[in-house]
Formats: sequence, structure tokens, C-alpha cells
Amino acid sequence: MPSWVDHLPSERPIEDEVTNILHFLEKHLLHWLEAMSLIERFPDAVGACRKLVMRGEIMLKPNIKYNTFLQDILEFISAPGSIIKDLQLQAYGAVLVVRS
Repeated sequence: MPSWVDHLPSERPIEDEVTNILHFLEKHLLHWLEAMSLIERFPDAVGACRKLVMRGEIMLKPNIKYNTFLQDILEFISAPGSIIKDLQLQAYGAVLVVRS
């Protein structure tokens, strides 16, 4: 099923687009993952994050912060036994404590 990532322009990402995506993820990543998990579409969120990683890899001028942040997100949500897909609210609380 398509996600918001599928509606991004298909050409190489530009600086403004990357800045906007990074800003959105820094502010709303946990909300988005929690919502996707609650509506049982967590695998779609993982797929969307993979697409964002691939977009970062084709940039003409790579944004290190963007690429590193996305790789960390993907590692967190793709880990075998990731608690976020089964225990959304507990995972959300745990990450908030770590980020504080």
C-alpha cells in the first residue's frame, strides 16, 4: 500500500526536500511509527524508511545527518524482535526516555 514516501518526486532529492523530511522525522517519527503500528501497517512504515534510505543514497550532495538518522531509524525498527510493532506505547515511552 502506498505511503507518503511514494508521493515524493521520483528524481534525485534536493536539499530543501531532505531538510523537510529530516525535520518531519525528527519531530514526528515516533508518532508516525506508533500510528502505523496501531493500524497494523508497521511493515509499510519499515518499507517507507527503506525507500527514504535509498533516496538519500542517490543524492548528488549527500546529507550525512539525513543518511545517518535514517540508517539508525531503519536499524531500530528492523531489528529482530523489535518491540515497537507489538508494544507500541511501551516502546514509545522507552525511546522518549532515551532521547531526553
